[in-house]
Amino acid sequence: MKSRWMACLILLCGVCGTAFGQTGYSLNEDLDNSATWTVTIHSTDGGYNGGVYAGPYNTTWNTNPPQGYSNEMTVFCADIRHYDVNPSTVTIMPFSADTTGTFTDNWSLNTSYLNFTYDFANLERAAWLYDNYLPTVQNATGTQKQIDGAALQIAIWKAIETNTSDVTSVDDASSVFYISSYPAASIDQTYQSIVDRANSWYAASANEKAAGTLFLASHNGNYNQNMLGPAIAPELPGSILFLAGLMIPSLVITRRRIRGMC
Repeated sequence: MKSRWMACLILLCGVCGTAFGQTGYSLNEDLDNSATWTVTIHSTDGGYNGGVYAGPYNTTWNTNPPQGYSNEMTVFCADIRHYDVNPSTVTIMPFSADTTGTFTDNWSLNTSYLNFTYDFANLERAAWLYDNYLPTVQNATGTQKQIDGAALQIAIWKAIETNTSDVTSVDDASSVFYISSYPAASIDQTYQSIVDRANSWYAASANEKAAGTLFLASHNGNYNQNMLGPAIAPELPGSILFLAGLMIPSLVITRRRIRGMC
């Protein structure tokens, strides 16, 4: 009985994780101009330094979407070392809220930038930000939508680029990653609102974590910008769900019998 139950668990886990590490999916990413603002980003560990658009991307698959993902998704940049070029060929890397360790991205073929090592603890913090504040961005309008979209992108960058204990402001020049206004001479109220919002959301994410997906991107065999997106949603076939329903009561009965024998 034990061996049959373990075989069922292996089968179920295999179905839940079918998207992990799959590659060859073609993805279009379009910057949502209604939810972006231009800022200057600074990195002291090999990332890009200069003016960028900060905000979400709306994406669609050029093929049938991988299992567990919608045809249309909102994603954010998770990579300040590469530009985004359409379309991307992506390798799918879903992670849970309890994934540990690090992952080194070796797509940094441009020698101006260093290969980057992702810490899953930082990615899980970024995923929590994505889950909790994306609805705020989507529901906002006008300038507030631009403030919220930029603030969420900046908070995600800071979560990924620094360590989980970093409590400095997103515009603190002593940090590994920070921002300034673009151009630097024009610090207007909108920019300050973005900084305040990003700091508030980043501070709220301390010690928080969630599942998500890192989409590792290439374009024509060359480097491209990696993206952070939603967690994979397991979609078990009906026959597997039926099998699981049969097996779980069997396990309970077996355990009760074992206890009775003891």
